[in-house]
Amino acid sequence: MSNCKEKMILITCLAMFLIVVVGGILIMQNHNERMLTLEQERQVAEAYLRVNIAFRIATDEMYILMPEMDPERDGEFNSFGINGSRFLQLRVFERETGNTLSHEMMVDYFSQEFEPDGSLRLYNNGNHPEIEAFVNWMWEVPQGQRWDDLHDYRFLLWRLHRDYSDANETFVYESFTLLSPQMLDALIRAEADPAYVIDLTSLQRAGY
Repeated sequence: MSNCKEKMILITCLAMFLIVVVGGILIMQNHNERMLTLEQERQVAEAYLRVNIAFRIATDEMYILMPEMDPERDGEFNSFGINGSRFLQLRVFERETGNTLSHEMMVDYFSQEFEPDGSLRLYNNGNHPEIEAFVNWMWEVPQGQRWDDLHDYRFLLWRLHRDYSDANETFVYESFTLLSPQMLDALIRAEADPAYVIDLTSLQRAGY
C-alpha cells in the first residue's frame, strides 16, 4: 500500500514537472514569436519612415504608410505631371552618383501599397534597387543636408530662369514650380556649362 502511494506521488510529481516544462516551452515560443513580430513591425516602420523622409513626404516626427502619388490628382504636381523639387532631386542624384531614377519610376513606386504577390511594398525588399540606391544616398549624410543642398541648387536655377526672363521680352515668365521637365533640364545644363546657349523661348513656344 505504501509503495502504491509512493508511486502515485511520483507520477503526480512527474506530471506536474512535465506540465511546467511544456508550459515553459510554450511560453518561450510565444514570447519569441511575439518578439519576432515586434522586430518585423519595427523594420517595416523604419523602412516607411526612411523612404518617406528621403522624398520629403514625412519628417522623423511623422509615421505614415505608403502615400499615394497621382499626377492627375495630387496638388503637388504641376500641369506637366511633375513635382519640381523631386524632379531636381532626382537629377542631382543622377549627376552625383551616375545612377538613374526617373520621375516616372518614383511615381510608379508610390502608386501601390502592396507588391503583386500581396506583400508590403518596401523600398528595401529587393524589388526596387533604384529606389533603394536613392534612399541610401539621401541618408549617407546628416538628415536634411541633401535638402539644404538642393535648396541652394534650386536657387541657382531659379536665378538663371529669372535672368533669362528679364533679358528676353518675348518669353512669358511663369513660376518656377510650373516649369516643364524640358525647361528644367535646359536650366540644369546651363548651370553646369556656362558656354551653353539657353533657349527657353523656343521650348515655351513648342508647348514646354
